[in-house]
Amino acid sequence: SMSVLEELSPTYFECVTALALAWFREQKCGAVVLETGLGGRLDATNVMTPRVSVITSISLDHTQVLGDTIEAIWGEKLGIVKPDVPLVVDEDRPAMAKRAEEKARGSGSLFFNLADRLRPESAGFRLRGQYGEYVLPRDLRPEAYQVRNAALSLLALETFLGSALPSAERWLPPLRSARLPGRMQWVEGKGLPVLLDGAHNPAGVEALCRHLKTLGRGKPRFLFAAMRDKDVPALYRTLRSLSTDIVYLDLGAAFLRALRAQELRALLSPEEQVGLREAPIAWDALEPLLQPANGADYVVLCGSLFLLGEIIPLLLPYYRGLEEFRKLLEEEKSPHP
Repeated sequence: SMSVLEELSPTYFECVTALALAWFREQKCGAVVLETGLGGRLDATNVMTPRVSVITSISLDHTQVLGDTIEAIWGEKLGIVKPDVPLVVDEDRPAMAKRAEEKARGSGSLFFNLADRLRPESAGFRLRGQYGEYVLPRDLRPEAYQVRNAALSLLALETFLGSALPSAERWLPPLRSARLPGRMQWVEGKGLPVLLDGAHNPAGVEALCRHLKTLGRGKPRFLFAAMRDKDVPALYRTLRSLSTDIVYLDLGAAFLRALRAQELRALLSPEEQVGLREAPIAWDALEPLLQPANGADYVVLCGSLFLLGEIIPLLLPYYRGLEEFRKLLEEEKSPHP
């Protein structure tokens, strides 16, 4: 209610979390996957006591809030550990894995580390769970890192269920077909093929570029934007190691957090700026960038989910494969009862 808002002055994310929890209760959800917004220890979602807590592999991100070292960020992530709630992580750095295990054991919680339980073999990867073993085919997903994410999901699901998973024919097809719009998503249409990816931190952009190197599709042209609180020079340099055909799309007119084009140039040396261009978020400016030129074989849109949110409505009339977004936009425009 407005009285509560006025009294407590919650943040936007706290309001959205409260709305989500209320909606889950109304829908009588049997299970919910609740993702933290930022860190974990002080995150709004940490008011919940789950049946299992999961921490994926981490890298430097949100350093102004979470700390400027991996160890500091790890401490914030471990803030979700609760008494008697199993903790599932993917951490191959021994000191950090030990810290997580000690935190879990100290809370009387079971601890499972995917890094100790996933092994490559001829057929793919073998996952040793608490109740059984599972084989994930090497070609489960085009992106190698997604196979590891899938294995972590299976380990968490087994822990959630408290029993062995059913036969692979029940869970393999969903893992093959699961897609998140705006994550490694190819669309085709008027101009070059376009890959949409929301990678916005150094680890995500590095994973994106590793995947692009395996494709054999030629030279990418990067259409790139970023928020000011990211390590933008690191993101840019990773992209530039793959292609110097980079266009910075300035989101400053729409978002105060966005790094302006002139600010990016101030962070780069003259040599690093060779090949860098700038463009506004408008179809007239984008259309020429989607055409074959300067040897580009495809286009990659990356660096910020905010960028995808601004660009996708412009692509809708000209590119196929954006049906999920079209439905969302139509729902937004339709009158609500």
